[in-house]
Amino acid sequence: MIILTKKIITKNSSGQSAVELAIFGSILIFVISLIFRQGLGASNFMNTQLKATRYAMSKSLESSEVEKPGRSSGATLVIEDRLSGDFGSKFGSRDRVPLVASGSGSYSSQLFYPTDKDDYGDTTVLPHYDVWINGQRISLLTSNFKTVTFPTEQGTLSLCTQPHPNDSRCWSPDCISPGVGCVVLHKIVENSPSNGYDPSGNFDINFNGTLPTVSTAVADADTFGFMWQWKEVPAVGELEKGLLDVDGDFKEENVLDSTVDADGRTATAMVIDRQDGDIDFTLDGRNPDTRIGLLTESQMYSFTKSGTMYRVQEGKLFDARTDQYIRNTNMNDHVDVAQRVLKLSNDTGRFCAGNTPTPEGTANSIEACNNCFSATNVSKTCFDVGSLQIFVRSRIDNKVGRSWFTRTEVAP
Repeated sequence: MIILTKKIITKNSSGQSAVELAIFGSILIFVISLIFRQGLGASNFMNTQLKATRYAMSKSLESSEVEKPGRSSGATLVIEDRLSGDFGSKFGSRDRVPLVASGSGSYSSQLFYPTDKDDYGDTTVLPHYDVWINGQRISLLTSNFKTVTFPTEQGTLSLCTQPHPNDSRCWSPDCISPGVGCVVLHKIVENSPSNGYDPSGNFDINFNGTLPTVSTAVADADTFGFMWQWKEVPAVGELEKGLLDVDGDFKEENVLDSTVDADGRTATAMVIDRQDGDIDFTLDGRNPDTRIGLLTESQMYSFTKSGTMYRVQEGKLFDARTDQYIRNTNMNDHVDVAQRVLKLSNDTGRFCAGNTPTPEGTANSIEACNNCFSATNVSKTCFDVGSLQIFVRSRIDNKVGRSWFTRTEVAP
């Protein structure tokens, strides 16, 4: 026997189906948009990372081809403010997400930095660190050339037998002859018996008079924890080329050449100083409160003027053939200004001459000097010499939009 049944669909069940479709449909759309947003963010970040690495490698090759070792080991920092995927906004994507990536690489036959006085003054042979912020490049020197002149009298220098924690140099009153003194410099040497252990000076790392606990004989067991020690180098005659602390900052410079005065003392030294570049990456515990490089402060501004718009058009649209359409149009037209701050260690004179950018400064995206928050300069990349801060301001047009046109046979 076959029993036939009849299913009755009421208005209430139809309404329930519509509600379920609306709820689960919106959830599905949200999940799909979230997947797209995460995928877009991951793609942009990977692209930024690859861009930083490609730039470092290409600059290393270019440096090698012109036989300039400035970028033998290329290093770069790339920052881009990309629009995030905001699929639920009526105006499209408006929020920007900062993408930060660094890259380094060596594709060069130039393995050595300059060690000859003939290279003195040629900054293209010095190591560079390139920063790209929204397409603006700022190339920073990580060292610089310097000439140090040594005093011929004790002056403010302490005797080598006294503590001198503020200056690694000291004065020896009889190093040339009785009554004719000279400056005593120091260099870092490996801690080994061949260097001659000297607890009265070499193991006083900070020259503050606080010596480590060592015996008079200074046995190997007593100095096992010291990987290096200071070695005295009197500034007499021509200095040996190589690493030596000539300016008393407890950090070694690379000596290229030196001159001698009539008494036999070293008069001047031509060096490469890693602390005298645009940015000093050798900061240590002696500079506990110093902030350099890219600061955490950043701002985003939106500028408006005639023609700027956020426009939304929705509803019916009819063409000449009287066919009916549903229109949904979103349009943007405005400018975002992203500001970031680079704090330098020194003013090397490369970027500004007074209140005017130098040709090298212009090549490094500097558009203004000083008065960085005046009405004229507030939207420009500006170097404030007094505070050693570069305000990198990126002007980014935002003219994105979208339009949807759906043909319908029945008016909505």
